[in-house]
Amino acid sequence: MINAILLSLLLLLPQAEFSGFSFCRENSRGPYELQCFELDSAGKGIFKFRERDADLVDIPVELSRDVADDFVELLADTDYLADGEDYESDRKVANLGVKTLTLDAPAGQRKAVFNFSTKREVSTLVSFFDRLIAQELWVFDVDVALQFDRLGIPKRLEQIEKDLRAKRVADARRLIPVLEKIAADSRLVNFARATAARLKKQIEDNN
Repeated sequence: MINAILLSLLLLLPQAEFSGFSFCRENSRGPYELQCFELDSAGKGIFKFRERDADLVDIPVELSRDVADDFVELLADTDYLADGEDYESDRKVANLGVKTLTLDAPAGQRKAVFNFSTKREVSTLVSFFDRLIAQELWVFDVDVALQFDRLGIPKRLEQIEKDLRAKRVADARRLIPVLEKIAADSRLVNFARATAARLKKQIEDNN
């Protein structure tokens, strides 16, 4: 019991190190020009993205508590971007989208801009946000499909089930509201509704 309390306190300590953090990826190719997360130390903030020749979309975000703790821990592993100017690798790689990481802290703002990094702690942080971005885009896509492409819902559920199985979803509990919406929508085929209900229960049982 004491160890559990100490662990909880240790997880809370890094949150005092910064007030805001943003992860933005600008893409020169593909359907999205910009994908950006802005989060505070509690995991609350906004996900923004813009498709080419389209308006910017803002979505409020609140990470699950344990995922918010993971986010803070990953950021702490980078020493809060202390060496951000050295993140770019000397290796020549394809354009993977310019990443801009910005941290607001009591001591001032820190920033890192890079295409590709071989630093383990940096690539782990990038992977975390890549998974967050993918799941938030899935939720948005499903919300649109519920209005305009209900026949496409089963295919989208198949995709997220594969991602869940492969552990490519960063915060599975954020999927629950849209899965509940699918399960309750009488306009959808029974297979889609049953699949959504099953995935919701699976997430709840595993988290």
